[in-house]
Amino acid sequence: MLPVVQRLHLPQEVWMEIFMYFSPVEKASVRATCRYFKTLIDHPNLWKKSTIVLGNIAPLNEDFWEMLRNRKIYSIDVKKMKIKQWKKLTTSLPGILNLTVDSCLTQEILTFLHPLTNLQKLHLKDCSGLLDSHIFKEAVRYNQLTHLSLCNIKYFDGVPLTTVACLKNLFFLSLHAKYGFLNTVGIQCALFHLPKLRELSFTVRLKNTWSLSECFTLPEAVDIREGDLSHTQLQLQKLELIYFDHSDLTENALDQLFSLQTISLHNYKNKGMAFLNIMLKKLPNLTEVNFADFSSLDLCYIPPRLEKFCAIRTRINNETLHQLFLCARNLKYLDLSFSHGFDVFCLTKLPVRCPLLTKLYLRERDLSVRLYPARAQLHLW
Repeated sequence: MLPVVQRLHLPQEVWMEIFMYFSPVEKASVRATCRYFKTLIDHPNLWKKSTIVLGNIAPLNEDFWEMLRNRKIYSIDVKKMKIKQWKKLTTSLPGILNLTVDSCLTQEILTFLHPLTNLQKLHLKDCSGLLDSHIFKEAVRYNQLTHLSLCNIKYFDGVPLTTVACLKNLFFLSLHAKYGFLNTVGIQCALFHLPKLRELSFTVRLKNTWSLSECFTLPEAVDIREGDLSHTQLQLQKLELIYFDHSDLTENALDQLFSLQTISLHNYKNKGMAFLNIMLKKLPNLTEVNFADFSSLDLCYIPPRLEKFCAIRTRINNETLHQLFLCARNLKYLDLSFSHGFDVFCLTKLPVRCPLLTKLYLRERDLSVRLYPARAQLHLW
């Protein structure tokens, strides 16, 4: 082994490669040993794609912000921070690209975000302290946004969701309400004015269950030649609906969702499975299906391209699993955590029916010795 003095004279590239494997805590320990390592540890190459989490900590001095600037940190997650620190954050790091705010928003905090003109991803987890109109008005200031997530908004009928249509670069949109009803017209307007939108997630609370289809149906009395819409066919790839409840989708709405590859439905209480089976047939490009908190799941049709299937906290029968194993020959991921209603014995057929399966989640199930053949070929969690 080389003596300590010679080890310190290793090429910088070698040290950088070594530090790549260090955790943030380990990097901090090495950084405190000497100036040379401090300079190496702060090199931007060691912090690519890193997110700095800021919690309820003491006031941060200028050295801290200088360190983040040296590391070229572009992603920040704020758990809790005082007003003065907010101002320091946005003025010290105006080049932030990704920002997540866990704490309750105030109008003052939104104002402090104005210097972040390059912002691409904005995730606001608690918007309950502000009117939705104020939140949307501020969000559309950042016309380079590709990802927008707003949680605990109110969905008042008068909310100007249509303003989101100004964000022409949006790839991902997530809107989750705490109270009130979904403004279907606003969602509809936004979807048909966002040509780059591929992933959508929102809470479904409706005055009329049938009105959900309006969100995905081409508006009437519009002329795309006059610039009323940017496109007439949605290109969504991922769709998540929370509190799906008893809502259904019309055939026209399903036609607009033809390009979907992933669909996630939560809290479906309708015992009739006819709509779900029709929906799966109308979406032939599905490779991932996620169900959560279903009162019952009885499927007679499984998309043949399916690679990932999740049924969480759901009653699922043996027939549905048999159909899944028979039709989804490319299945690689199966999650039945906290689900019930099926016989664990039917899972012994997995290695033969689904030879590509590599991950199986079965939390809170009694795995008997009959599953040993399956265990030998799967990673079980």
